[in-house]
Amino acid sequence: MNNTIFPVAVLAAMLSVAMPEQSSAAAASNHTVPPKSSSTATPFPGTAPVGRAAADVVVIPMRGHFGFDADASEWIDPDAFASMVKQAKTLNPKFVILDIESGGGFVFVMNEIAETIMNEFPAGGKTTVVAWPGVAGSAASFVTLTCPKIVVKPTARVGAALTIVPTPKGWVAIEDIPGDKSGIAQKYKSFGDAFERLAMQYGGHPPEVRAAMATQAASLYWSPSQKKFFAAPPDPKNLGDLRALDNGTTVLTMTAPEMIEYGLAAQAGDEKQLRSVLGLQGDAALVRLGSELPVWFKAVRSVLLPATLDVDQAPVHIKTYIDGLTACVSLDGQVKTNDAKRQANTSDKDRARDAYDAIGKRLREARNQASRAAGVAATKLKEIAKRIETAKVSLSRLGMKPFMLPSTAALAPKIKASLESHGKGDYAGAINAFSSK
Repeated sequence: MNNTIFPVAVLAAMLSVAMPEQSSAAAASNHTVPPKSSSTATPFPGTAPVGRAAADVVVIPMRGHFGFDADASEWIDPDAFASMVKQAKTLNPKFVILDIESGGGFVFVMNEIAETIMNEFPAGGKTTVVAWPGVAGSAASFVTLTCPKIVVKPTARVGAALTIVPTPKGWVAIEDIPGDKSGIAQKYKSFGDAFERLAMQYGGHPPEVRAAMATQAASLYWSPSQKKFFAAPPDPKNLGDLRALDNGTTVLTMTAPEMIEYGLAAQAGDEKQLRSVLGLQGDAALVRLGSELPVWFKAVRSVLLPATLDVDQAPVHIKTYIDGLTACVSLDGQVKTNDAKRQANTSDKDRARDAYDAIGKRLREARNQASRAAGVAATKLKEIAKRIETAKVSLSRLGMKPFMLPSTAALAPKIKASLESHGKGDYAGAINAFSSK
């Protein structure tokens, strides 16, 4: 479960973009406008007719990774989710059910999902958002706890929300990274923690539970007599009936029976039981959204997979390209110096000329070899940049944000600028394009 798989610096950048958008005014413009319907357009999730003008219950599927997953046929997209939420609201339901089957995913997608829930369904409104999780790991557990009501499936698991990030040594918990204790990291953490508190307040669930799921050092105790959670025993010398659920060295994951025992959830294994748990009649109108998702997922994959082709190798191609150009610049200088020495020679001209000619030949051969290597890499980079730009246009038509492209897609403008300089023979400019902001 790879919830929030970003280094501190990248996470900070994402928080600085996503968090200020949590006002209701900003949320209204926070999502991509889906493409207009046509006979040839790919249907955007949340646009298919549902055959009803009203419903008691609307079910929104949330399956797969939070954010595009190149290895899966389905995932959870924040714009598609927001569109389905808006469609659900047109039916004036008593309950909107989030049918969750997810091991987690990206933190910024998680935050956008939670933000949409809170903005579109104000606390105390006529519609209650219900989490109906089977698997709800990491980011999915946060969204589950954001919902004011939780109904678990019989084999549900909820938790394991420790933030992990990729490092040269492998995956590491973000709280184990020394830089996470720096002032700048704490600044962004403070902002993120405030959003988590906001979500827990909206959902009405104990923040101690979220902390135990998301932080290895957090402890959690349960008092059966008080029906209450504690982050630490009020009296460490007299635990009374307190039961330790998390001792501060592990990450909490709760099962369906535990969620029920601790008063966090009810249970329903199917839609009939779900209606009953929600206090509805067996014939209460239920609408399940997302019929467009399979076609839309297929269309998005057809755009993104070609865009990701060789993108992971972009840094390697860039290094080969820059190394080749750097060598060309250096060797050009050496060729000019050697030619100048040859021209300035006044001693044994025949012997010196042969020596300088040999050196010049070797330098020119090395220069041509470096140029060829840079040229091959430049062709690869040109192909990558073109695929990325094409994908951006296609994603926009599908109503999907370009941020789902690989992170190296951000290099496309620099690649383009560098190749323009390279085409003019300005190798120094081509090199500098990658260091410019």
